[in-house]
Amino acid sequence: MTSGRRSTGSSRNDNTDAAGCCAAKCGATARWKCRCCWKSARLAAFLARQALEELVAERCIALNAEAPQASMRSRLVILRSLDTPARADAAAVAWNRLSNVCHHHAYELAPTVAEVRHLCGVVAVLLESG
Repeated sequence: MTSGRRSTGSSRNDNTDAAGCCAAKCGATARWKCRCCWKSARLAAFLARQALEELVAERCIALNAEAPQASMRSRLVILRSLDTPARADAAAVAWNRLSNVCHHHAYELAPTVAEVRHLCGVVAVLLESG
């Protein structure tokens, strides 16, 4: 650990160990404490959000509702009215959570690597069902 404090156990949902990169690079005892894993998770969130935005734009085109100048929120509303509610809701929730991860503020708790992994999985399912 870099802070010098002793770990007394995990208070977060930590289902991954620090084997590999965390222990070797920064000495973190859990991946959610590791700066290198968090940077990788944030990068994954940026890429997943970008893929989701492209998917929504392509889906709007497929539904004959092309809106090249529309904001992402507007496209999600279009998707909600023309596509299946479950698919549109999954896209909207994933985009909102990924946006929160991408625009993280110092006064907020950072999402865990597991949360980002879950959101990337939601985007992957949407891409596969595409």
